[in-house]
Order: sequence, then structure tokens, then C-alpha cells
Amino acid sequence: MIDKDSGSLKISESILIKPNDTFDEISGLALGEVQEVTDHKNGYKWLKLKNVEMEGQYFLLGLCFFDNRLKLLDFVVDNQKFDLNSTWDDWNEVEERNNVSKYREWIRKELGREGQFEWGGVGATYDNKRGSSFIFIKYY
Repeated sequence: MIDKDSGSLKISESILIKPNDTFDEISGLALGEVQEVTDHKNGYKWLKLKNVEMEGQYFLLGLCFFDNRLKLLDFVVDNQKFDLNSTWDDWNEVEERNNVSKYREWIRKELGREGQFEWGGVGATYDNKRGSSFIFIKYY
């Protein structure tokens, strides 16, 4: 799914999300069950794609654009569709923090390692403010 040489995310045989793709290029693909847009009116715009299926796995993708170019992806992955109606009542901090290990293993299977590449960096982390763990791809 993640190309080691370019950092591109392969959605399907015909759909590839690449560093510096434009907001219009990606939002026009109509991926996932739900698309949400947040425009911060300062050059940053986020596109959230929910339940995007890739190779039998499901993703919640957050794509960050600066000056209309893709600069950052963050996402979570699971073998089952995400419940888009879940609430904070369903949240468990210990379980969420444990997801970091699961996501790091996913990265190792995809790329062999976390860290810096020619095109950017990849890792997994837990964010206290968001109360969630996720994988990130940051493009140079």
C-alpha cells in the first residue's frame, strides 16, 4: 500500500495518492463512505475519508493540504469496517495506547521500518490531545 520509493499510498490498481497531489485531485476520487472537509483558512485544509477499503483492510484517513498540496497523511487501519457511530463512551485509553504497537508492526510489514526516507517520514504515535493512536506519513 505504501510505496517505499515515493511514499505514495496505493488505494487500488488505478488510484494512487502521491505527495503534493492537490486537494481537488484527491477529493474528486470520492473515496470511502464519508468525506469531511475542514478548511482552516490559513493555507491548511483537511480531508477526512472514512472506511476506505484497501486490500481487505479499512482505513480512516486524514489528509492535510497546505497551499492546496498534500503534505501529511494520518490514518488508522483495521481488518473490519469502522463503526462511524461510535462515541467517546466506546473509548478506552489503554486499548488506544496499545494500538501504537499494532500500527508500528503494520508499518514494518509495509516498509521494513519506521523513520525517515528520501521522500519523508513515517511513524506511529499516541496523541494525548486527540486521545488516539495513528500512523502518520509526513512528506518533505
